[in-house]
Amino acid sequence: MNRHLFPVLCTALLVACAPMPNSEPTPDTAPYASPDSIEPATEFAADGAAELAQCTPHRLFDLGLTAEPLPANCAGREGRMAFELGRQIHTLREEQEALGEADPQPARDARLRVIERELAQLEGLARIQGLLAADPGRD
Repeated sequence: MNRHLFPVLCTALLVACAPMPNSEPTPDTAPYASPDSIEPATEFAADGAAELAQCTPHRLFDLGLTAEPLPANCAGREGRMAFELGRQIHTLREEQEALGEADPQPARDARLRVIERELAQLEGLARIQGLLAADPGRD
């Protein structure tokens, strides 16, 4: 390519891609829209903040712990994991309560021991993550 044509082509390309000052705003030129045409986003920001508060790991853990459904708009990995942890703890506590009311049997007693061990591990994990308050009965 000719050395003398390169600067001319670069300049022509820059001029062709620059927005025209009197043109109507389009999606391509949205950053150049006038400040008068921009609507305030306070309503959207309030809705977004409320939505974010609903999707915190603590809130989702509590939803799982109480067997409530996961909100559809909460798609974050950390929040989903907290929700699942709460749901697993809830399920094991329900099973433990149901088995505690049944007649003593070797299989039931073995299952209760497994549930107690799993609950202790899951509750410990929730405490480490700050999702569950410390057990006052333990040191």
